[in-house]
Parts: sequence; structure tokens; C-alpha cells
Amino acid sequence: MLLKRLKLIILSILGFPLLLLAPLVRRTTRKLEEQYENDPDSLPDEVRRDMHFTRLDDKAYAELKKGNYDLAVKYAKDLLKVARDFKDHWNYGNAIHHANTILGLVAIKHDNVEKAVAYLNKAGKTPGSPQLNSFGPSFCLAVELLLKNRNSDVLDYLSQIDKFWDFGYKKIPSWRRAIESNDIPDAWQRLNY
Repeated sequence: MLLKRLKLIILSILGFPLLLLAPLVRRTTRKLEEQYENDPDSLPDEVRRDMHFTRLDDKAYAELKKGNYDLAVKYAKDLLKVARDFKDHWNYGNAIHHANTILGLVAIKHDNVEKAVAYLNKAGKTPGSPQLNSFGPSFCLAVELLLKNRNSDVLDYLSQIDKFWDFGYKKIPSWRRAIESNDIPDAWQRLNY
């Protein structure tokens, strides 16, 4: 507990100079995204591959929201395949987590709870990422599994994400208690994918 708090303090101190660069990074990123959308061939191969990798999860979630499950599965599987070439990339952990979450949500839509549990387990085995380590993972698949009375599987998921989620130590204990009481944590009910 103390080690996690110390780590957060150090990260906060070291991260302050980066806040000053944030507007420049946002503008540059926006320009690259526009160029990728309008003329991807004008980008260097490495940049184009990186953009493709970092955007596949958004495409998969968008198709999932529309109910295009086959396309959501295709994008999620593409993301897992492409991720093999990006193991040292900041987005690698996100890719593992989100692709498996999407595949699990589609499995739930097809009433395949066992498959969904397997995907939740794979999502929880992510090594983490800057986003997952600070903001935390998605709980939309966990909610669906709680609704299917798979509480112990969701508790296992909480144990997995506790290994990388720096801010989770404040929330996970109360969420565990809620799940053990057959409740869905209040914060989870507002989450969307």
C-alpha cells in the first residue's frame, strides 16, 4: 500500500513537465489523425501502422455499440494479431485488455458465458498501460458476468487488475465487498463501452 502511494507521488512529480507539452502533443496528434483519415498513404509506413494499431479498439467498440458483432469480433481479433508486433508499445496492454473485453461482450450477446469468462480472464492478464495503470480497466464485461451470477470470476478479475492498476487500491476492497454481497458496485453501473 505504502509502495503504491510512493510510486504515485513520484509519478506526479515527474509528470508535471509533461503537462506543459500536452497542448502541443494534442495538436500534433490531431493533425496526424486527420492525415490518417484523409490520406493514410501519405504517412510513413511506421506511422501508419502505429495509427492503425492504436485505433483498432475504437473501431471494434464502435461496431459493438452498433450491434455489428461480426465486425466487432473481426476488429478485436485483428487487434490481438497486430499487437504481437507491438509488445513494447505503450498501447500493447490496452490492446490486450480491450480486444478480450470486446470478444467477451460478444460472447455474452451469444449466450456463451464460459467463453466470456475466459475472455475476462485474458483481459485481466494484460500487463497494463499508462491508461490502465492510472484510470483503470473497463468493467463492462465484469458487469455482464455479475448479471450471470459469475461473481467468483469477477473477483478473480479484480485480483488480476490490482497488479497493475495504481489507483485501484482505494476502490477494489469496497467493490469486493459489494460483489461478495451479490451487488454490482455503484460506480460500475454508470460505465459504458
